[in-house]
Amino acid sequence: MNNQILRAILEKTSDSIIMLGLDLKITYINNTAQKMYDLLNGEQMEVGVDVREYLNPKCGGLILDANQKVLAGQSAELELLMTYKKTERWLKHQLPPIYDAEGKVWATLWIIQDIHHQKQAEIKLEESEAKFSSIFHSAPVTILIVDSNMCIVDANPETKNLFHYDLGELIGESINVLIPRRFWESHEVSLLTYTSNPTPYKLGTGRVFPALTKEGKEIFTEISLNNFILAGKKYFVALIQDVTQRIEHESIIESQVTQLQDIAWYQAHKVRSPLAKILGLVNLFQTEKDEEYKTLYLQYLKESADELDAVIHKVINDVYTKDLISKI
Repeated sequence: MNNQILRAILEKTSDSIIMLGLDLKITYINNTAQKMYDLLNGEQMEVGVDVREYLNPKCGGLILDANQKVLAGQSAELELLMTYKKTERWLKHQLPPIYDAEGKVWATLWIIQDIHHQKQAEIKLEESEAKFSSIFHSAPVTILIVDSNMCIVDANPETKNLFHYDLGELIGESINVLIPRRFWESHEVSLLTYTSNPTPYKLGTGRVFPALTKEGKEIFTEISLNNFILAGKKYFVALIQDVTQRIEHESIIESQVTQLQDIAWYQAHKVRSPLAKILGLVNLFQTEKDEEYKTLYLQYLKESADELDAVIHKVINDVYTKDLISKI
């Protein structure tokens, strides 16, 4: 290939191309490289000038080190944030050696690509991933990520506190390892329903599910569920909170309410009878003039009062026997 054809090819490419001699002087620069340098630095590069005059101290040393590898017959590649007079740009530098007919390195081909937008997108993605990782690993609730086959692909450290498994023991396992066996079939049906029409639901919506720890202990959990697609694959993320104490406390309260209702019924029916007798006898006593009858009424009053006292003692005894006072 003659020099004219080679030059025509180099001028047509969208990459910036500079050719350096062994003495680091510029022997060729294409139009794309000239336009880029002029845009970034406000001046032109000239053939025959030592390239070090155009390199800023911050990145120039790295490029010169890479060129030493080229002179030793190795290709080099760098991605650098280059600082110029007008701006900063991420540029990709590829430096392959050029050999003469005898196989000796006689020049460096310096290919420069503007990757600024691509690099900014990569940096934003890395920052986003770092934020997610920080939230994922520091979250105070258990987080599981499950694939479409219902296999656990990731879990945060809080998972060990809830289920007592080391994370390595769960990764790759079916979600069924955390579900009591008697619920496997119903859980599979629920999952099929959810995956056909995935609707996010949140913690605190009353969805309580039994779960199983490594030791086989059953606990009650509340789950927030959502899904996402990554690289064309569907995943599910579950936030899991232990609500065992809350459920047990609610059960105790329900039992106490039932017992209090029983006591209230007893009071309404058993206490009312002797009390009605006492009120009636008091009314008779107040209107009676015959002392003999008054004595009889007093005797009946004493019996009714004893009956009422026995009923009250029974109510109090029931309350303390069932330990309702200390639990209310």
